[in-house]
Amino acid sequence: MGEEANDRIKELETANRRLERKLQRLQDEMRLLSSVNDQLSKLRDETEVEKRKQLMYTYAILNNSPGLFVLADEEGNILMTTRHFDMHHYLTLNQLASYLGCEGAFGGLTIDEMCKKVLTDRKEFQADLKIEIKGEPKVYSIRAVPAIDEETDIKRVLILGQDVTKLVQAKEQAESATKAKSDFLANMSHEIRTPMNAIVGMSEFILRDSTDEGARENAQQIKRASEQLLSIINDILDFSKIEAGKMELVPVQFNIVEIVNDVSNLIKFRIKDKDVGLVLEVDENLPKGLIGDDIRVKQIMINLLNNAAKFTETGFITLKLWPEWPDESHDEVLLRVAVKDTGIGIKPEDLQKLFSSFSQVDTKRNRTKEGTGLGLAICQRLTRMMSGDITVDSEYGKGSVFSFFLKLKVFDKTPVGDYKEAVAGVSKPTVFAIDFKAPKAQILVVDDSLVNLKVARGLMRPYNMQMTFASGGQEAIDKCKDNHYDIIFMDHLMPVMDGVEATQKIRELPDGDKRVIIALTANALSGSREEYQSKGFNEFLAKPIEITKLDEVLRNFLPPEYIEPIN
Repeated sequence: MGEEANDRIKELETANRRLERKLQRLQDEMRLLSSVNDQLSKLRDETEVEKRKQLMYTYAILNNSPGLFVLADEEGNILMTTRHFDMHHYLTLNQLASYLGCEGAFGGLTIDEMCKKVLTDRKEFQADLKIEIKGEPKVYSIRAVPAIDEETDIKRVLILGQDVTKLVQAKEQAESATKAKSDFLANMSHEIRTPMNAIVGMSEFILRDSTDEGARENAQQIKRASEQLLSIINDILDFSKIEAGKMELVPVQFNIVEIVNDVSNLIKFRIKDKDVGLVLEVDENLPKGLIGDDIRVKQIMINLLNNAAKFTETGFITLKLWPEWPDESHDEVLLRVAVKDTGIGIKPEDLQKLFSSFSQVDTKRNRTKEGTGLGLAICQRLTRMMSGDITVDSEYGKGSVFSFFLKLKVFDKTPVGDYKEAVAGVSKPTVFAIDFKAPKAQILVVDDSLVNLKVARGLMRPYNMQMTFASGGQEAIDKCKDNHYDIIFMDHLMPVMDGVEATQKIRELPDGDKRVIIALTANALSGSREEYQSKGFNEFLAKPIEITKLDEVLRNFLPPEYIEPIN
């Protein structure tokens, strides 16, 4: 019994020591947990402080921002706005709500419709907010986004707005100025081209009818001077089209050999009285068939060659063309062109203003040289429109090299080969001759200028048509009520009633929609077929009237049975 008691005491002592060790471990863990709890508590306090700081900073930024910051609920009720906006406009929350609650204020939506849309779509909404605050019109660029609350539930909409009133006003003023400039240029074009039509037309009559060589030579000089003046006008109008974004490229298939032949013939005529030679260097690997706006390609070359001819008195002008291939398919080509001259060159300090609008370099030395100073600026804009660019390298007193490249598609990869052989195969231009008459055709010409009516009569006389004339829109309408005309040539701009209004009234007559009405326009700034068709015209003819264009219109719009070929 004594031994059993001793064994039991020993077991109890062992168990007690085990419990003491467990208790010690628990006490250690309690101290560790207490320390961790203290650290967490401290971290929570610091987080709350940081959170309050961030909220304070955000609140300070929003309140002092000049923009519009509004919190609204799903019904469009304004819950709060920033202090700066309130103080800037001296608005109460209710006043702001009334301003924002205007019908269709948010891009055609009311504020409640906009808030519902944001919360339904759960994505950003953008619009211009146009409101009038205390008699002052305001425009805000608005972004409305869903706002998430602490339970990550979307029940609010945050409306962020930036005041763009001054930007909008500046844009409107710029657009107004651009429109005023376009209107001025259109009127200028009309006022200049109308008398030019008479000058060119009358000189054509003399060249066609006169047998006096002296008179014919004088008429030719008048015609050349007129063409030079028209070239200056066209430069101004082209530049204005480009600036207004109305210049459109018309890509067509063309033969590069024909382009080079045409421009070289023009420049040969320009330099025929000078001690200057023209050298052509056309790479034999250049593909013949290209796709692009051939008129603009030719315009760039002619502008650069004209400049070279203008400033070169002796020596040579070289026109060089060669290809570079962007890839191995050869479906596209970089057409590289260089115009080199042995002229007066350009000073280094003048190179930077060479492509500026209405700018001529070394004006004291070049004061006798005609031109607008727009040719190079137009060339630069046109090359860039065709994914290219233009550069210049010049040495004052020795000459210049103007180089440009254009990215064009290829439709005929046949190499040019020897240029002299290639150009021999190009069809030679023939002198235009009228080869039909239409004695049964009834034609009405409407123009407020008696001189222009006389020009029209003279240009159309060889066609032997039956012609009637009207000096105004109302007179034209009265004649159309009682007579049928196969074609009506209508002046675009006339006093009292312009050509557009007269055309619309003629269209209202019986069978008016079947009448053929051709606009005669001196407004080359807006010379697009689609624009004139939208105004009721079938086609348009630009003044001064080109006999080839007139011939084309007559062929296209006269009844086929009226056209009698002339052998």
